[in-house]
Amino acid sequence: MGFIWGAISFFWLDLSIVTLGNLTEEAGSIEYVAEGESMRVYGLFGCILYIMFFASILYWLYKKKVYRVYFLVSMILGAFIPGFIYLR
Repeated sequence: MGFIWGAISFFWLDLSIVTLGNLTEEAGSIEYVAEGESMRVYGLFGCILYIMFFASILYWLYKKKVYRVYFLVSMILGAFIPGFIYLR
C-alpha cells in the first residue's frame, strides 16, 4: 500500500506544484497569463487535497505503530523509484 501511495503521490504532487507555480508555460506568453493564472487554484487545491489524504492515512496507521514504519519506508521507495525513472 505504501509503495502504491508513494508512486501516486509523486505524480500527484509533481502536477500540483507545477500547476501552482505556473511552471508549464513560458513567462510573458499569452498562455502564461490566460491559462496559467487561472489554473493556480487547482494546483493549490491538489496540494491541500494531498495533505488531507496523507494526514488521514497517517491517522489511520496511528494505532498500528509497527505498520506505520513499513508504510513510510515503502512510500519513500515508491516515490523514489518512479521519480528516478521519470526524471531519467
